[in-house]
Amino acid sequence: MARTTVIVSLLMLTVAGSARAQEHGPVGIVIAYPAAVGVVWHVSERVALRPDFSFSFNASDSTNTGSAPFAISSTSSAHGKSVSVGLSALFYVKKWDALRAYFSPRFGFIRATATTTTSTTFPLGGPTDLRNLNSTYTGSGSVGAQYTLGRRFSVFGEVGVSYSDLESSTGFATTIVETSGWSVSSRAGVGVVVYF
Repeated sequence: MARTTVIVSLLMLTVAGSARAQEHGPVGIVIAYPAAVGVVWHVSERVALRPDFSFSFNASDSTNTGSAPFAISSTSSAHGKSVSVGLSALFYVKKWDALRAYFSPRFGFIRATATTTTSTTFPLGGPTDLRNLNSTYTGSGSVGAQYTLGRRFSVFGEVGVSYSDLESSTGFATTIVETSGWSVSSRAGVGVVVYF
């Protein structure tokens, strides 16, 4: 009887240890697609916050040389940058062992700038600048699932709908064109979380 009790106690401790090993910490690093890096913070058992960040930079140069009799040549250089920040709230609604379902509202902001400088030989004149500035506000709602593979690692996938509001300003010489618009689109993402 004593031997059976010891064996059962050891089995219970092993199972409890395995269950604890599957529980992750409250903070983790998120690597997601589309390209974004963020942090997830589990405020409670059912609520988490997930800020994210992404950026891009680009540059290009081109030369155009005309032939006689109109030997007009031009050079052009362009550079731009884009920065995106967002914040998602995750509300966990159901759990099946290591799998958890959630819904997530997200709010984000994207700022993109681009400048193109073109220099043309006589008779069309000197350099001209074309400047463009875009500001986009986004809001989305998604449903997703997160599967815990270990104490420090989990994967997730989500799908939903996104709304975007765009404000654009384009300047050329003394002319400025203001544009605004909106769009609704589907969104999807996958990623991994590495917990501390």
